[in-house]
Amino acid sequence: MLCRFLPISLSLLVAGCQPTVFSTGQEADIVLGELGFNQSGGPLLFNHPKGIATDGTVLMMADGNNNRVLIWDTLPTSNVPPDIVLGQPDFQSNNSGEANHQLKWPADVAAADGKYLVADTYNHRILIWNTLPDTNAQPDLILTGRDIPSTPYAEPRTDHFAWPWGVWTDGTTLIVTSTSSGSADDGIRFGGWVLIWNTFPTSANQPADLVLSANQQMGTPRSITTDGQTFLIIGDHNAQNQSSPSGNWMWSTFPTETEQAPDGFLTEDMAMGWQAGDVTTDGDLMMIGHGIHLWDGIPPNANTPPAFSIDGREWELRGGDGSTVAVAGDTVYVSDYNTNRIVGFHQPPTSANSIPDFVIGAEDLKTNTLRDNHFINNGIPLSLEDGGLIIGDGLHTQLNCWMETPTQSGQVPDQIIDIQDEVIALSQHDGTIVVAGKQDGLKIWTTGSPCDGNDPDITLQSKIGSIDANNLQSIALDNHYFYLLDSTGTLHLWKDIPTDGESPLFSRHLNTFEGILYSDGEYLSISGMDNFKFIKVKDIADDMTLLEITYSERPQMIGHGIINNNQVFISDLNNHRILIWQDIASALDGLEPDTILGANDLDDTDPDKTKAGLFWPLRLDVDGDRLWVGEYKFSGRVLSYSVARAQ
Repeated sequence: MLCRFLPISLSLLVAGCQPTVFSTGQEADIVLGELGFNQSGGPLLFNHPKGIATDGTVLMMADGNNNRVLIWDTLPTSNVPPDIVLGQPDFQSNNSGEANHQLKWPADVAAADGKYLVADTYNHRILIWNTLPDTNAQPDLILTGRDIPSTPYAEPRTDHFAWPWGVWTDGTTLIVTSTSSGSADDGIRFGGWVLIWNTFPTSANQPADLVLSANQQMGTPRSITTDGQTFLIIGDHNAQNQSSPSGNWMWSTFPTETEQAPDGFLTEDMAMGWQAGDVTTDGDLMMIGHGIHLWDGIPPNANTPPAFSIDGREWELRGGDGSTVAVAGDTVYVSDYNTNRIVGFHQPPTSANSIPDFVIGAEDLKTNTLRDNHFINNGIPLSLEDGGLIIGDGLHTQLNCWMETPTQSGQVPDQIIDIQDEVIALSQHDGTIVVAGKQDGLKIWTTGSPCDGNDPDITLQSKIGSIDANNLQSIALDNHYFYLLDSTGTLHLWKDIPTDGESPLFSRHLNTFEGILYSDGEYLSISGMDNFKFIKVKDIADDMTLLEITYSERPQMIGHGIINNNQVFISDLNNHRILIWQDIASALDGLEPDTILGANDLDDTDPDKTKAGLFWPLRLDVDGDRLWVGEYKFSGRVLSYSVARAQ
């Protein structure tokens, strides 16, 4: 019997339902969504390839989630393994690290004129080798952006960078994107910039010559596309005051002055991200975004459409964060982040129907090694009442099902159910399982389980009761209510799963951003990116007053907060840790948490992809025997922490 399905007064009396106990710094005992702890799967199993670069002789790739850089010392034109790995002692391991010979989530690479560079993103540094390393050697020069893991909101400056996502050089000019974000009195702010060295730096503390921030309208600048002489395009994921937050700042002439204004903002229809690319030997611009786009020459302005675009759906081109293009002579390489491979063309594409000639990191263009190896993206764990486990996978629109609780790392799911929608929430109560999708509403099993392969008993698509079903934020279900948080941040309540057209008992606007609901039957938890509030279920009413748990004087990026069996669990997303209080009163009083997972103390805010570390923890679920933690976006792990019983 699981504690979360019992009232607190009863659960404390039931054997096995004492409050769960963890220890600070405790290692996770199981990892799902990857092969195992510190296991990459070898030289040709990538984990979301990001930046690629070539000097015409070698190919470099930032294998970010594996905390390594792979180098082919001759240009590959087939699925051949790399010759060199940086950041790891061998091709089999993938732990992150902070030593000079280690990497922590590298996002980009550069190669030119005998220099080889790595943007070691979460170590906030640029690593530079003046000759091609043949082993995992320490770099010859390290440009360090900052030493403090917690980024304050700062003015653009030439002697400071944080979270460097992009790096580019031609051997003389060096460009780095400072993908900085931080806290201010009014919440989390974005505000990054670009640094340009007109001559290649020779010392670790050499400031840049120029800084660009588009008048501080840059949000989180990412990719760099340029020839270093005639134009500059900077990808941005959180641009301010533009037609889309995702797109590219464009300088039609290469900047020569600090804070030179961009000439325009280049974006796509229905932009999901920015674009990044390279220039072909014919001088044409080729970029990957939502598809692959080619221009005849360099577009004179941001409004110039490409000559043609390749959507690549027939060979499952997905692109995504970090995808880019690298050109070596006639050969074109494209890193395909969300299909976990590099695709290559022997000649630059000539039409919208062009198909790659070879693939690296997969057997063929139809193979998706993320899916085939059961990698998970944005995992949402749900411990089932009968002892099984479901993990929702948003990217692959599927449910991973274990009929019994997994007992070992990398354990393959017993069933995989494709629900053809991005999973955003899972809930269960008294045998009813609810799966919420981003586009198609709710799928509900009142008997059995989706893991049985049966169709849902109820499907609510365009409407949930009388409420629009599009772009839900979250749902929860207990023995009192069915709860729904919609895209406007409004909470709706019904006594049960609503019938067609049924109006909620009441609705309350909460102004919750990226909110997540959770109920253990005693308390309703409502967490968002900037706050965690809750209320006793018996006190829920239209005029209810929510209580808020604040655990820091400065704004945080909360991932998920839940109350279960009178204990408080908060995933402190931007500080890469889980905070646990043994009772609600301590958390409300602002006392320090009793336990911290993913860190050794409250001063430890660095991410670590290890057994003892966490990397962007978000989704939580606790079943009385263990805590499940689903990491978000830039790490696909789902971790289990076993609990000890209070005596």
